[in-house]
Amino acid sequence: MFEREGYTADQGSLAAFVGQLAEDFDSTYFLENMKKGDSPARFWSILGEGGYLGILAPEEYGGAGSRPEDLVVFLHNMARNGLASHRLMNQLLCCDLLSRYGSDEQKREHIPAIVSGSLYCPAIMEETEGLDLYDFEMKAVARGESFLLSGTKRYVSGACDAERWIVAARTAETGADEREQGISLFIVSPQSPGVEMIPRELNVRVTAEEEMMLITGDAFFDVVFEDVEVSRADLIGPENSAAEAIAASANLLFLMTAVTAIGWGENVLEKAVEYAGNRTIFEEPIGAYQAIQHRLVRARTELELAKLAIARAVGSYANHEADVGVYSSVAKCAASEAAYQACDISLQTHGGYGFDRETGIITLWPLILLSRILPLNNEVILEDFAEAALDLPARSN
Repeated sequence: MFEREGYTADQGSLAAFVGQLAEDFDSTYFLENMKKGDSPARFWSILGEGGYLGILAPEEYGGAGSRPEDLVVFLHNMARNGLASHRLMNQLLCCDLLSRYGSDEQKREHIPAIVSGSLYCPAIMEETEGLDLYDFEMKAVARGESFLLSGTKRYVSGACDAERWIVAARTAETGADEREQGISLFIVSPQSPGVEMIPRELNVRVTAEEEMMLITGDAFFDVVFEDVEVSRADLIGPENSAAEAIAASANLLFLMTAVTAIGWGENVLEKAVEYAGNRTIFEEPIGAYQAIQHRLVRARTELELAKLAIARAVGSYANHEADVGVYSSVAKCAASEAAYQACDISLQTHGGYGFDRETGIITLWPLILLSRILPLNNEVILEDFAEAALDLPARSN
């Protein structure tokens, strides 16, 4: 999945497309859009026109009907070339969720729109403890053939440009030990009365200037719902039964985050290796010194080991194994930590130049940091893995 020598013909075509895309849209294009706060619209239109946003969608709705292994090839090449984003993962996630759990009418209406480039995004995360996938409090109260949604979703990527959101809310009260029960998913229009969007800046610059967008074109918003009316026809699946859909979507998002983090890590590490091979001090390249050389090769080793974890997780996902949640979350944890180490040594190798956004490292740094936190913090993942793999006791609270 990660080496070109093992690509199928279809995967080779995917990689070739991404290679051409990277030539047409280099880092300068995205940096200039970020500085101006402009969405990379031309880039997205090409993805939509080519049908690449429907890589997992069924062919009957305009998708490619590809395998998980093909998705890995696509995302890995996109990230390694600096083209992946949360917005891209959101599109793929929403498309897969509707393909699995949407009604026939919902599939006919929404999947072709997603495939062609209309932005859809999940609105799941809230400002709660964040101890599991179901740790949120947003309410949806039934009123005849409608529901009234009230609550706040945090850091919704692409909320302002979205045609639709997929929102998780509680439609029934449950006990503390039944958090996964009583949850429903809704398709919501951002134009609905009672919706307020609040921009959230994710900025590493220590200046007075605000930049609301990351290098990938991702912009984040808090979304406040105040008695927002949603039709029962926009309920995804049966009421109170969204736990399976949320878990399945989380497993896919874990995998996509892992693959994307690996690509980002390789992107910044390659810059460091090139710089270390060319930057000469005391008549030798700095890459000849162990202080640099060993940290670079350790970072590469961690990335390669994380790829093995991803390969195992993809196999579990493709075969619908019961423990796919463990494998996918651990793969995400390993990949994001490996990418973080790669980014750190890349910054150290470049010295002050690493903080120049033209170098292309510091611009990926916040995204790599986010991969350690989303969709679930790595420390929470390790806690769950300790219980599953080592049979250690769970916390009592």
